[in-house]
Amino acid sequence: MLSETPILAVLTIREDVTEDNCAMLKELIGDSIEIRGYTMSDDSRRLFDPGADLCLVVGPKAITDMIIAELHPGVKYITKERSVDLTKLHQLAQIPAGADVLLVNDIYINSLEVIDELNQMDFHPMSLYPYAPDGPEPAGGVPRRPDGSPFQYAITAGERHLVPPEIPVVVDIGNRVINIITAVDILRRLKRDEDLDPMVGRRYILPFVNLSLLMAKKQREISLLQAQLSLVIAKIENGVLLLDDRQEILIFNEKAQAILGEAFLLGRRVDEFLGEEFSLDTGEKQFIQIRGDLVYIIVTEITTPSRVGKCYLINIESMEKLQDIDRDYRKQVRERHKARYNFRDIVYRGCVMGSVIDKARNFAQSDYNILITGESGTGKELFAQAIHNASARRDAPFLAINCGALTDTLLESELFGYEEGAFTGARRGGKKGLFELARGGVLFLDEIGDAPRSIQVKLLRALQEKEILRVGGNRTIPVDARIIAATNQNLNELRRQGFFRQDLYYRLNTLPLTIPPLRQRKEDIEPLFAHLMNKALGRRKNVRPWQPDAGIIAVLEAHSWPGNVRELENLIAYLLSVDPVGKERIAAIAGLLAMGEKGGAGEAGGAGEADVAARSGWGQGDGKIAPSVASPPTEFASRQTKAQCEAILRMLQASMDEGMSIVGRGELRRLLLGREGLALSLDQLKQRLGILRRLGYVWASMGRGHYILPAGETYVRKL
Repeated sequence: MLSETPILAVLTIREDVTEDNCAMLKELIGDSIEIRGYTMSDDSRRLFDPGADLCLVVGPKAITDMIIAELHPGVKYITKERSVDLTKLHQLAQIPAGADVLLVNDIYINSLEVIDELNQMDFHPMSLYPYAPDGPEPAGGVPRRPDGSPFQYAITAGERHLVPPEIPVVVDIGNRVINIITAVDILRRLKRDEDLDPMVGRRYILPFVNLSLLMAKKQREISLLQAQLSLVIAKIENGVLLLDDRQEILIFNEKAQAILGEAFLLGRRVDEFLGEEFSLDTGEKQFIQIRGDLVYIIVTEITTPSRVGKCYLINIESMEKLQDIDRDYRKQVRERHKARYNFRDIVYRGCVMGSVIDKARNFAQSDYNILITGESGTGKELFAQAIHNASARRDAPFLAINCGALTDTLLESELFGYEEGAFTGARRGGKKGLFELARGGVLFLDEIGDAPRSIQVKLLRALQEKEILRVGGNRTIPVDARIIAATNQNLNELRRQGFFRQDLYYRLNTLPLTIPPLRQRKEDIEPLFAHLMNKALGRRKNVRPWQPDAGIIAVLEAHSWPGNVRELENLIAYLLSVDPVGKERIAAIAGLLAMGEKGGAGEAGGAGEADVAARSGWGQGDGKIAPSVASPPTEFASRQTKAQCEAILRMLQASMDEGMSIVGRGELRRLLLGREGLALSLDQLKQRLGILRRLGYVWASMGRGHYILPAGETYVRKL
């Protein structure tokens, strides 16, 4: 006689299997039957509840026979083999259709049963191979596919720990569970037929309804993604093919059809069209002939996040299209980096500048490197641009960089570019340097005398080998850029003193060009003054052109022009701002120029070093400089400026003590960084040196550098 609440004992050989089956029965049957779970083990035999009304023995026949033999006498039992949990079958979609798959379980017969069940369902087409610790030992101890290659996919029913570790993709469909037929059989034995829970059917069917809805939703999502992918690929201008690991075409666009000359591509092997020359090696740049036309091919290997196989994205581009892209790119670069000046823009009258221009025109016809020397303000970059525009490279870019205005690291990355991740803050994808951007054109290296020694070495290699190495890169890049360098320093003297590499000096100085200062071509002062004055007046409305004035010209020609054309421009800016007239204008010009000679006011001061020196009380004539006797100004503007000036004095004093009296700005910056840990830009250094000159602490040797004066030595000793 059954009790009011019948008792069902569930027996398996493993605890987790027992728990899963009890949970499944409770879900199906509800609370109308008390369910107790037991696990068969050596120390618990014959301890199964003798008070149970029915015992459910779960497992394959070999296991259930062993369990039944240990049951307590008098216990009624039924047996039922487990079934795959259908609600987890959607996970099999991770495995490509038709793949070879290893089916792993704890007992070999269980593996065979799961394979048989999955094959009967025909849910997902694939080839299944059994594997278990008690099964046949595979050759070499590692299971292999029929062709001898390793398995890439495995399915297990709750036995993930038994899967060989070398298999990358594992799908666990969970422990097998009790099906609805077993649940109904249990109810009929323990309850009256009329008491059978009508919800059993609904409880059993509901998970499969949900599974069907889930699969339908996933299918819609997959279809939508495929449609979107196809649309995106169709919009790409170049040919695109997506291949599987067998090199069969999965997706393609119309451009690929046009390039390959085939309308039907789906499912065909790509080597039918690209031939034996084609390779899936992603590291190669491939140029292949297709129907007589040369195409450029890029291969990208794609692996899914879950490592479910891999496929290949093939990008095919015609050489004609690449050449069009290259022309468009060159045009854009040329427009951004265009030389503005020509030889006709150089204003002169005398034969001195005329002969220099004739020489520069001849230099423009060759492709050798040029070194332009001259004082600040003489127009070195103007000549560089004019040479470029008169050369065969006129349609290519003209790029310029000041080698003394940037730190060593920044100058290196600007010249040679860098790879992605080369340093903190590096642009994603890296960046091309000026050598690459100037391909086919001219790279103008201004203030080359201030280039750090480390950069000089890299420049030398670029000039010798015609190739560069990006910062953080490991591949050389060929370059084709003509070098025009410029300096206001005596580069030969810097070479002799060891501040500039001798081999680089001779590489740059193939075609030397010296721009004469304004004081050596005074016949050009009048046309220059008239040109610059009318240019400035042209920005104003209703102003008549300037007419030559003999008195003004006489004053201008009597001046030594240490700041050259830049000083002349500053004078014009001052005159137009103050706007004196008649004789007052001549007096204003004479007074202003005399003031600059004597180191007085700075209204007309320019940005160039020579002009700064003129405004700072240093007369510059014929290359000689002598300090003026000027009362020191108020102490330094800030504590920081004072500390930096004192560091400069210490470096100049140390250099003198070491036998090197004159120090160039580039070397001084390196000493400050190396010995004082002080990083100053070139403009900052120039400004601090200007302060020290006005204080009478340092002396500037034109074209060579600075050295410390006795007053500066006294100041250093007091520090």
